[in-house]
Amino acid sequence: MVDPGQDPRQWARPPADGEPPVTPPPVTPPPVTQPPVPVPTGGYGPPPGPSYGPPAGYGPPPGYAPPAAYGPPAGYAPPPGYGPVRYAVGTPAPSVAIGRIEPVPGTPFALAIVNVPPVRSGAAIGAMVAGIASILVSLVVFCFGISGANPGWGPLVAGAFAILGLALGGAGIGIGTAARRAIARAAGALGGRGAAQTGLICGWIGVGLTVLAFAGSVAATVST
Repeated sequence: MVDPGQDPRQWARPPADGEPPVTPPPVTPPPVTQPPVPVPTGGYGPPPGPSYGPPAGYGPPPGYAPPAAYGPPAGYAPPPGYGPVRYAVGTPAPSVAIGRIEPVPGTPFALAIVNVPPVRSGAAIGAMVAGIASILVSLVVFCFGISGANPGWGPLVAGAFAILGLALGGAGIGIGTAARRAIARAAGALGGRGAAQTGLICGWIGVGLTVLAFAGSVAATVST
């Protein structure tokens, strides 16, 4: 049976005259219960399944062995260690000759100037080479002038080489003179005075021979 106070039809009918309105009782939904979720107690791990690894029977191919340890080749020895220079018994150590000592004004120090061997002047060597070359070219001028006198081309070819001989002779004279002056101003620091003198003399000789050879070739051509 249904309780008259809980009959839904009474809630839906309008109230009679003089009756208070009927208020339906509150409806409480039934509680919803969920099953408990199991929590693992042993911690997390990989999912169950087959384990991975190298296939069975896998290894190096037959006849293969790891290489032997590396080392220096046979008969090789490390270089001897470096150490201080040792002089034999009775051999004096090299000494430095001090030329002069100049005091530094206002200080208790002085400047020691050592004696160094003179350096051969490059200009002197160049002058000597140019002077000797001018003499050789003058001989070429003479040969072409005499051999080409009859055909008539002697003075032309001899003149071309004469220009070269004069240039070399002039270079020997000029460079030799400059080298002598530089050696004189160096106060013993430069050497090669003899080479400069040789270049100067050979330059004058080369110029003179070149002029004579060219003049002889012209005269020989004109006389024929």
